[in-house]
Amino acid sequence: MKVVTLTEDVFKNCCRQLADIIYEDGFSYDCMVGIANGGVYVAREMAGGAGVPLYYVKLQRRTTGLKNKVLRKIICKLPLIMSNRLRIIESHVLGCISCLSGHKTKKVEITTELKDAICNGAKNVLLVDDAVDSGQTLQSVKAAIEGICPHITVRTAVITVTRENALGLADYRLFQDCTIVRFPWSLDA
Repeated sequence: MKVVTLTEDVFKNCCRQLADIIYEDGFSYDCMVGIANGGVYVAREMAGGAGVPLYYVKLQRRTTGLKNKVLRKIICKLPLIMSNRLRIIESHVLGCISCLSGHKTKKVEITTELKDAICNGAKNVLLVDDAVDSGQTLQSVKAAIEGICPHITVRTAVITVTRENALGLADYRLFQDCTIVRFPWSLDA
């Protein structure tokens, strides 16, 4: 595993590269859905001025709130090498937790606006997140969207896939070699 730090400019370039991969594949989507929090940043940057409707879905790991509250002040002061090591350890721990708990479907709340868009003509949806760790979040949100209207096509896009054994890899991904990305909004950025 390796850790890559993205500055704001590099992050924007990565989003453009991911958008180009989707364009080159020929997938044309009627709306884009960003998974909060990180997927919202990626989706906004990818959407740019394309005029494609953008919606958001909130779903996060139980450990995220704890990490944000307890470790925020400590993590940002650590040397980069220690921060990188902690990120790798966190990824392994999350992998173990995922294996032990099984791949449970997470509850996803779909907004009325997104339901309306899906039910009233959207045929192709691009679901965007920043990273796939276990793959549970991406799979749960995709299933929830498909559950609203089974006739739509939902494809997924992420900046990185952090583990080889992720459940449900994204259709489009920039890094796919177990790369952990430190995004501009990360606690240790």
